Amino acid sequence: MRYTPFQKNVLNRFAFVAFCFLLTTQAQAQFSYAEQFFEKGLAAAQENDLQDAVDSYTLTLQENPNFSEALFHRSQAYFKMGKMTRAMYDLDDLLHNNPYDVRAIEFRGQIRYDMQNYEAALIDFQSVLGLHRSPEGYLNVGLVLNEMGKTTEAISAFNNALKMNPTYGEAFCGIADTYAAQGELYYNKAFEYYSIALRHNSEDVFALRNRGKLHLRMGNYDNAINDFNQSLDYVLDFEAYLHLAQCFLEKNEWTKAHRAIRDAMEIENDHPEVYFTLGLVEMETGKYNAALESFWVAKGYDTNNPEYLRQIGLAEYHLGNPYGAVRAFNDYTDKVGEDAEIEMLVAKCYDSIEATNAEIQASEAAKEEIIYAAPAIGTGGSNEFSEDMFDKE
Repeated sequence: MRYTPFQKNVLNRFAFVAFCFLLTTQAQAQFSYAEQFFEKGLAAAQENDLQDAVDSYTLTLQENPNFSEALFHRSQAYFKMGKMTRAMYDLDDLLHNNPYDVRAIEFRGQIRYDMQNYEAALIDFQSVLGLHRSPEGYLNVGLVLNEMGKTTEAISAFNNALKMNPTYGEAFCGIADTYAAQGELYYNKAFEYYSIALRHNSEDVFALRNRGKLHLRMGNYDNAINDFNQSLDYVLDFEAYLHLAQCFLEKNEWTKAHRAIRDAMEIENDHPEVYFTLGLVEMETGKYNAALESFWVAKGYDTNNPEYLRQIGLAEYHLGNPYGAVRAFNDYTDKVGEDAEIEMLVAKCYDSIEATNAEIQASEAAKEEIIYAAPAIGTGGSNEFSEDMFDKE
């Protein structure tokens, strides 16, 4: 069939429209699949099924590589799984496409803060402030500066947060933490600002917990216990239970200390300090074998803490194992240098080893003497050899 030029033009236009419709339909279907996978990822994350969430976000990005929300949420899931490097990769990809995404920059700063990369975290948090000034932004800058030991700049940042929000309890708590880190001369100022924070919010668990830690440091155990218990009324927290156990340990209240440790383990059972504190309680109650096991578990989680080696040595010493004690004490002094108390115990261990060796040698000598003095077989009690002993039948 032959078509006129007009008909050909109409058909060409129709084909073009159909082609565009097909592309649009495919794009919509692709977008729909991406949305479905994304929603599935959100639901999995809500149920704390982080690997399923990651898998769903990955499928989302395969369908739509420009789905920035999927990148952001996948980075959050990776972070919760402890996969910091992968979380950072996703944030870098997101920021490559949108370098002014405040939320992504702030989250990257938080990850760097947790990784103790304070210089890089400070750059991120200051970038956030450059894009959007907020009390939370100044708070983050203050927290990083405090960790870096820049106390004056940290307090200035917290005060800037308070200028924007005069009732911002976390900023008061930040100032208190900064003073507390400067030593005993500033403890009263720290208590003053913790009290201000709690006046604005009596349920501020950070202020309660940190004030409790300061009381613990000063030996005010009853006040510390009160603060930790009050914070636990609002939030069940591993750190609060652990510090509560340390208070009871200092007060020689072993049963309460043990109970607080068990409560801490209900929340987090793979932290070295909880096993170390349990070991201290067991040492104080004379359960040296159990204490030794707890200290070794703590050391398994953190091989760099020399105090674990010291306590292993003390447990071995109390168990009467000088060889194990000397090994642990030597490893300890290799890390921290000279320690007069430990050197004295090592000397006692060597004395014990020498005494044991002397006893063994004396025992061996006695055995040899007994064997030498024993009557010869077949001589009728005589120590003299008889030729008959060697005669063949």
